[in-house]
Amino acid sequence: MRANEEEIPSVPDTASKAVQKLQKAKNKPSVQEILDSIESSSSTYRSIQVNDRPFRPKLPSELVTSLNFFSLFITPSMLEQISEFMNTKTQKAERTAKQRL
Repeated sequence: MRANEEEIPSVPDTASKAVQKLQKAKNKPSVQEILDSIESSSSTYRSIQVNDRPFRPKLPSELVTSLNFFSLFITPSMLEQISEFMNTKTQKAERTAKQRL
């Protein structure tokens, strides 16, 4: 089955499209030209004023141990999963070390 000539672009057509793309790219303004064309902001702009804040986290006073701190972000069930994972890994490492001896 032969394809229609309309379906397959000829080499000159493809080449001319590539040349057209290159010409369009050459006509694009540079970044500096774009920046220069943007009007400057009005002189009424004022930056936001932020009062000085103490450089201390506001944590509850009952945070005595690191476990108390982590309990703010990690639930007891998550801690249980972590300890089970670590115990499993440790037991596996111990078995591997014994096998090598």
